[in-house]
Amino acid sequence: MLVEFLILAGALYVGFTIGGNDAANCMGACVGGGVLGLRSAVFIGATFAFMGGIIGGSRVTETIASDVISPGDLTPTMAAICLLAAGLLVAFATLRGMPVSTSHAIILGLVGAALAINVDLNTGKLAFMAMAWILVPLAMIPLSLGLFSILDGYLSRISSLLRFEVILKYLLLSSAIYASFALGANHAGLAGGMLQGVGITGALGARIIGALAISLGMLFLSGGVVKTVGAGITTLDPVSAFSMQISAALGLTACSIVGIPISSSQTIVAAAIGVGLSRGGGGVDRYQVEKIAVYWLVIPLATMVITFALMFIFRS
Repeated sequence: MLVEFLILAGALYVGFTIGGNDAANCMGACVGGGVLGLRSAVFIGATFAFMGGIIGGSRVTETIASDVISPGDLTPTMAAICLLAAGLLVAFATLRGMPVSTSHAIILGLVGAALAINVDLNTGKLAFMAMAWILVPLAMIPLSLGLFSILDGYLSRISSLLRFEVILKYLLLSSAIYASFALGANHAGLAGGMLQGVGITGALGARIIGALAISLGMLFLSGGVVKTVGAGITTLDPVSAFSMQISAALGLTACSIVGIPISSSQTIVAAAIGVGLSRGGGGVDRYQVEKIAVYWLVIPLATMVITFALMFIFRS
């Protein structure tokens, strides 16, 4: 009973930290582009992330529940350790204002725990995930650069200033809504999938819990990371903000369809780099990008080490 309570608490905590860390990937562009204030942005983001988790989160939930480790080998102790370790480390990064990958932390946490007790891993699925983790963010750079160039060229031909501003506002708002929906669809399973995997809830219950926790995290924990993504990587105007936001959302959607938990942080940061490169590279804060990259590497690896150590201790 205690372990089940810890798994539920861990799932809620992971979802809360996902919302706090990844709200910026949906709404940082809106805030940085000056279209929405912080409070309005996180409220809209939380609403549509919840909807995305309920409607579109089934494939990733299934991946976490049964495609990395077989359901019979995923023990309650393993699930609790992975959730709590990932949640604590992602929360640490969030408080530091750094966007990191909860997806990588959860998956590598499962890998570390499985290695500690000699449980078989689905190496084919893991290899496919690793490939997606590399290729999808790389694809965001030319995609956002291309979208920015096309949209900038189109809008430069609009003579009416009022029409120009209205078009930009609604483009950016719609992309933020789509990005929030895509975040919920891809990440609700990260928080709730282990609840399904160990039999605490069914598939729908797992998505509801994950989506609700993400929404609450967006509302109460996301301010610092929103500011980092909104203004810390490259200077944003509405055109560049739309380009990076819609590119990242497309990447998340593609991965959700095939059941791959992908880093929304990496997709949005890569898209921001693409926008910066459209200005000849001078718009990219390289120090900030390097700092974020260090956190991307350290947090998942630290999760794997911690889960390996704790599972090894419990095994002994």
